[in-house]
Amino acid sequence: MFSDLRYAFRTIRHHRSFALVAILSIALGIGANAFMFSLADALVLRPLPVPRASRVMNLRSQLRGQTPSGMSYPDFTDFRARSQGFEGVAAWELSQFGFAPNKQVQPEMKAGLLVSGNFFEVLHVTPQLGRGFRPDEESIPGRDAVAVISHELWRSEFGSSAGVIGRSILVNGIEFRVIGVAPESFTGVDQFFRPTLYIPLMMTTRLEGASAYNWLANREDRRLMVKGRLKDGVSADTAGAEARVIARALEQSYPA
Repeated sequence: MFSDLRYAFRTIRHHRSFALVAILSIALGIGANAFMFSLADALVLRPLPVPRASRVMNLRSQLRGQTPSGMSYPDFTDFRARSQGFEGVAAWELSQFGFAPNKQVQPEMKAGLLVSGNFFEVLHVTPQLGRGFRPDEESIPGRDAVAVISHELWRSEFGSSAGVIGRSILVNGIEFRVIGVAPESFTGVDQFFRPTLYIPLMMTTRLEGASAYNWLANREDRRLMVKGRLKDGVSADTAGAEARVIARALEQSYPA
């Protein structure tokens, strides 16, 4: 074995370019494998930090000849209204917000989610303080300036004070009222993205400004991520078959 090692070292010394390429190839291979395992661990192996996570399914739409994507808001609301196999269906979009705890503090960019009114209900996540969103807070664009904050933001910005409920904060310069604090165990719906703020989808028009394009009304804008929680006794295959029936009906109603 020692003679083999000496031979290997002599070969490396005399063929340094080859050795460098080999070492880099091995390093890249290890790095790629480590990345793929981390990705698989986050997306497949590690469950969502919610009760009965195995009952929560991803829902995607697919245009003819294209890869699966998210859903548009009109398709999401139609699907939610027609579905019988899911206990609930919730939607969200990743976003960035200019956040300040009060008017005296310079705003900082915080990552967050724009969510449907039933977001916490579908995921069976009970806020540690206060409440989640009500269905009526997803009914009128721009009306309900309310927010649920993450446990981490509650700790770092508000000192874990129970008095944060009902307090006003600034999001994109708009005054929002804090109605809830997410539990420490809930870190969002993506292992790679931990939101600090949860805002109703219907606040999109105010947050983006009056002149902004209203993607909530566009059936072709498929930016929303959607999850559904299966009803007890309903299998994923049964719910999937129902989803395809609803998709075909939407395709016939909106062929464009």
